[in-house]
Amino acid sequence: MDLREKAIEFTREKLKQSLTPDLIIIQYAHLSESLNKTNLILIKKLKDILQIEFPELLDKIKDEKRLIEIISEKSLEEIKQTYVKETIGKQNLEILKQLSLKIQGIKELKNQTDKYIESLLVNHYPLLAKTAGSYIASRLLMQASSAENLAKMPSSKIQILGAEKAFFQSQQNQTRTPRFGVIAQHSSIAKLPESQKAREARALASAISKAIKQDYFR
Repeated sequence: MDLREKAIEFTREKLKQSLTPDLIIIQYAHLSESLNKTNLILIKKLKDILQIEFPELLDKIKDEKRLIEIISEKSLEEIKQTYVKETIGKQNLEILKQLSLKIQGIKELKNQTDKYIESLLVNHYPLLAKTAGSYIASRLLMQASSAENLAKMPSSKIQILGAEKAFFQSQQNQTRTPRFGVIAQHSSIAKLPESQKAREARALASAISKAIKQDYFR
C-alpha cells in the first residue's frame, strides 16, 4: 500500500469514527423537518389552485387527506363527473394529480424517515427516547448539535432549548421570556392549561436531563 492509499484509508477510518449515532439522528431530523415544510408548501399551493379553478371540489371535500386521495387516485373523468360540474380541461387536472401524488410520496418518505429516527433513538438513546418520545428527543439533539452537548446541559437550558429566537426577541423588546421550547410539544405539556405548563415543563426537562446523561455516559 503506497502513501496515497494509506492516507485515504486513514481518512476513511477517521470519518467512520466521527459518524456517531447522534449525528446521524440529527441529519435525518433535519431531513424530516425539510420534508414536512415542503409538503406544507405544496398542499397550500394545491388548495390555492383549486380555490381558483375548481372551488366546487374544495366545497365538497373539506378533509385535506381525502381531497388529496381523490385527486391522486380517481380518474380524471370520474373527478369531472362526480365533483366538478363545469367543463374543464384535462391538462390542468393532470398537473394537480401529479402534484397530489408528489405530496403523498413526500409524506410517505417522511413517515419512513421518522421510523428510522425512532429506531436509532431506541437502539442508542433508549432512556431519552422513552422519556421524551422520538420526535422531541430528535429535535432536542438537533437543537443541541450533539448528544454530548445535550448531556452536559442543565435541565433549565433543556427546558427552553429551541426557543432561542423568542428568548432574544424578548430581551430586545423587554417582554416576558419564553418558559419552554421544543418540549412544549410533548403530550404531557400540550394538554395542560397554561397555568400548569411551566411546572410540568420543569419536571420533564429534569427527567430528560437524567435520561440523556444515563444514555451518554453509560
